[in-house]
Formats: sequence, structure tokens, C-alpha cells
Amino acid sequence: MTGVTRRGFLLGGMAALPGCAGVVFGRPGPFAPRYTHDGPSRLRIAVFEVEPIDFMMHTGLIIYTPDDRVLYDPGGFWRDPRAVRRLDVTRGFSPELEASYLSRSSLLSSADIWTLHLWETEVPDAVALQAVEIAESREPYCFGGCAYGVSSLLRELPGFEGVRTSLIPANLVRYLHARADMQYSSRELGGGQQEA
Repeated sequence: MTGVTRRGFLLGGMAALPGCAGVVFGRPGPFAPRYTHDGPSRLRIAVFEVEPIDFMMHTGLIIYTPDDRVLYDPGGFWRDPRAVRRLDVTRGFSPELEASYLSRSSLLSSADIWTLHLWETEVPDAVALQAVEIAESREPYCFGGCAYGVSSLLRELPGFEGVRTSLIPANLVRYLHARADMQYSSRELGGGQQEA
């Protein structure tokens, strides 16, 4: 399959199946109680790489606001019985839930195949709240739409206008690596943490 054909197939598939994540995962009831935390508002962008094939597989966004911690996981398969997910958004994202998400512990695959790449930066409270508002206003993305979901959300935020929307997580990674204001760390999920 050529690059053009593959891209057309992916775009066509996403267009043909709007809301498929909502169909697959259902639309649960009210969100869990908010998680109040100390500290500044911030964005944490997680990219999960499948190590054996050096492939950036999935992207998610964790948003710390003044009164909650929220996961935006477009097209994601992460589930934890303690979490309440509505479409692609999980509110009340406690440190325990965040650790579960970042470790890939709820997936059937071994943690040893995954490498986590994590970027974070402090943002004004208004920017964090805007990010949550955008995430909650969207229909769910299908599998494969994660990088587009995260990159297009970031692009709407002040300070992130330079993000190029893309279906490919590696393109988002290149943008994040080029920003001097983002703190970066990586971790093989079967091993230790590395700072960059």
C-alpha cells in the first residue's frame, strides 16, 4: 500500500466511522468526583512506543486544572475499573489512575514491550480549563486518531499554535522535542526512568 493510499485509507476510515469509540466503549453516566491537587496547572503529553518495532503507537493528554485532573485519551483502549470515562475523557484522574494509564497496566500486552515518552509544561489556569472544555466538546475518535486528536486540541491553545495536526504520533514527537520549554522524560515500562 503506498503512502498516499494508506493515508487516504486512514482518513476515509475515520470519516466513515464517526463516534465509533462511543459505540465500542459505551457512554457511561456522570463523571467521577473531581480530583483536587496542589500545584500549578500543566499539560502532560504521553506518547507510547512499541519498542520491538520502534513504532509510536498511542498518544494521550493529561490536563491538570485548578480543580481537577483530566485525561484526554482519543481512540484509546485504556480502562481501569476505578475510572469513569465519557467518550474520550476521564475526569477525577487521581495519581493512582495516572500511574495505571502511564504504565499500560490494564492492557493485555506485557509492559516490557512499551516505552513511555512524556513531555510536560506549566500553563496558565485558563489554558488548562480551555483544554478540558475542548476535549469534552468533541465526539470520540476511532482507533488510530489519537495523534490527530491531541495535536488538533493543542493547536487551539494559546502558546501551541505552531503544532501541525497529524495522524502520526512521530510527527507530534518531533514538534515536542523541538520546544525548549517542555520537560521531557522517557521510561521503558519494564525498566527504569531516563531523563533527557
